[in-house]
Amino acid sequence: MIQRIQSIFLLLNALLGVYVLFWGGPFYTAVQGTRNASVDFMSVDINGVRVNDIVSLLLLAGLTFIAAASIFLYQNRPLQIKACWLGTGLSLMLGLMAFLRYRSVMSQLGEGGPVEGSLGLSFAAPFLMIAFFLLALRGIMRDEALIKGMDRLR
Repeated sequence: MIQRIQSIFLLLNALLGVYVLFWGGPFYTAVQGTRNASVDFMSVDINGVRVNDIVSLLLLAGLTFIAAASIFLYQNRPLQIKACWLGTGLSLMLGLMAFLRYRSVMSQLGEGGPVEGSLGLSFAAPFLMIAFFLLALRGIMRDEALIKGMDRLR
C-alpha cells in the first residue's frame, strides 16, 4: 500500500486537502482604502459581508476523499488510474474557480482605486494537487507497464 511512490503522492494530496480544509486560511487578502477582502475556498468576505461557497467546499472535500481512497485501490490499477484522472480534472476545476474568484474580488475592489493584495499559500493547493495526481498517475502507469511486461515473459 505505502510501498509505491504513487501512494506517497496520493497521501501528500490527501494531507494537502485536509490542511486547506481545516487550517489553510484565506488564499487571497486585499485592501483598497477602507475596504478589505478575504477569500478562501469556503467563502468570500468583503467588508464584513460573508458569502459562503458550498461548491468549492464540496469539491475540495471530494478531492481529498478521492486522493485518500485511491491509496487503497492499489490492487485495482485501472480504477486507480480513473480516480487519478478524475482528481486531476477536479483539481483543475477548483484552481479555475479560485482564479475566477480572485479576479472577481480584484475587479470589485479595483473600482475605487489601487488595490494592495497578497496571495496566500492555499492558492497554490489546487495546482499542487494537479501535480501530485499526475505524478501518482505516472507511477501507476509504470507499475501497469511492469506487470504487462512480466505477463509477456511468462
